Amino acid sequence: MTSTEEFDYEQLCPGIRNAVRWFHAWEWETSDSGDGSRFKAGSFMCALEVPMVVVPIKECHFMCHDANALSQELAREMSPRDFDKVDIQAMYNPKDGVAFILVTGDGLLKLKG
Repeated sequence: MTSTEEFDYEQLCPGIRNAVRWFHAWEWETSDSGDGSRFKAGSFMCALEVPMVVVPIKECHFMCHDANALSQELAREMSPRDFDKVDIQAMYNPKDGVAFILVTGDGLLKLKG
């Protein structure tokens, strides 16, 4: 994981900063994030028009375990209503061996620092 002392949270979209801080506090590395505010169709400013955090998975055979663990951590820190507004997807591409967890939804904006 990237050391939080080295990580510049100011480079992130303001709405997703607290969520990324939580992911780092839980010792999850993040590779991409956004709050959806910078989305512009046909642009690479923000990939999605919804709040999102991407967690790369180094050991793909642990992908389901990691997705469940991340889901449990989110459920502990969020109200049931906010947790219902989060979608967690684990993805793997066997062509290149890349695996990641994509967490999306407005519930991410409710995580407070």
